[in-house]
Amino acid sequence: GATPVLDTGGGYMLSTDATHTIEFWSVDRRGVVELSNDTQIPIDREGPAFSSDADPVYEGPATVTMTVTDANSGLSGVEFLDGASWVATSGPWVFADSAEGDYGRDFRAFDNLGNQSDYTLTYSIRPPSIPETSATVSPSPNAAGWINAAASVSLIATDTRDGLPGSGVAATYYALDGDVPLLYGTSPFTVSAQGTTTIEYWSVDRAKNEERPRTLSLRLDTTPPAVSDDHVAFYGGTTATVTVTAVDADSLVTSVQYSLDGGATQTVTPATPDTTLTVQIPLLGAGAHSLRYVAYNGADLAGGASYGVQMARVSTSVTIRRSVFKIRPRRTFYLYGTLAGGRPGDRVVVEIRKWRSWGWKRLAVVTAWTPTSNGVSWRMPYKIRVRGKYMYRARYLGDASRLPSGYSSTSWMIIR
Repeated sequence: GATPVLDTGGGYMLSTDATHTIEFWSVDRRGVVELSNDTQIPIDREGPAFSSDADPVYEGPATVTMTVTDANSGLSGVEFLDGASWVATSGPWVFADSAEGDYGRDFRAFDNLGNQSDYTLTYSIRPPSIPETSATVSPSPNAAGWINAAASVSLIATDTRDGLPGSGVAATYYALDGDVPLLYGTSPFTVSAQGTTTIEYWSVDRAKNEERPRTLSLRLDTTPPAVSDDHVAFYGGTTATVTVTAVDADSLVTSVQYSLDGGATQTVTPATPDTTLTVQIPLLGAGAHSLRYVAYNGADLAGGASYGVQMARVSTSVTIRRSVFKIRPRRTFYLYGTLAGGRPGDRVVVEIRKWRSWGWKRLAVVTAWTPTSNGVSWRMPYKIRVRGKYMYRARYLGDASRLPSGYSSTSWMIIR
């Protein structure tokens, strides 16, 4: 079936082990074609091929089948080594053994062209071995047994007995919280469920020996404690108590730390961790205070808050006056006053209302800067254009340490 090749006298090389069919013919000068002839040329440079279904290790009786074939020139004979002598043997070659130990049988085979192959059939019979599976968790649990992130679990199985290999691990399985068993592959699996997850894991070897399931419990808490308190921004007296409540239903609350006004940190620890821990924090003394607190759970996660509070807010008063007695239209005059108990930078709102009208109109927000014996003074220039009777009033806005003031007002007639 191949393409014809012109023979120029150099011959043709056959190199592949097989029985080759050569077809040949000649053509004379007049173009007459000879009837083709063919011949078969076997080429066989390799010896017979051995194979077997032997496993490296058996646990219990073993039955092993060996085969010998030669697809080219054909099998001529098979011999096995009996002591120091080679003895002819014929198939089928089936070996049944039950005694524990290591087995090795030496064979040689010949094909019809005299090519030889050598083969040693080996396997072992061991006492039954049970696989052993170990688990590794990352990250590792803390001293209380909690993990505060998703956990990666790796399973490693071995199958040995008395230091000798068994039949080998066939498969490893695991189950989460009693669910359907899953086949473990080559990569770790992840546990991310909040709370406690129970993992069962085991392996089976090639001899069908099954390991008794092992158990691993993972406790995960990836959420900080929930914290709250009952503080208010302002307290009328000089003593008060802030109640801080920390809640954690999983790894429980282990401690609450707090500090006042940047001072030393105080730690409150319950006798045993609990789902809820309540801490009373005393506030003492008038003025502004800063409070910071942090709650910790069994997984070493923290939740907290910080803020400022004001104790014993001071009442403040404001006055308003005019700079001249008689005010004329389109002439500048000043509204001014004192903010008792005030400080430089405090703000005063100034408003105007025409006599017998209902609405007040804001003129400006004035910043008080000049210190006085009992506070600070404020002043603003103003010019009225229409004559009539007007009312003016001022009010302090208040801040964290002082209460807003009431209104202070004055009125006068603008004349020509």
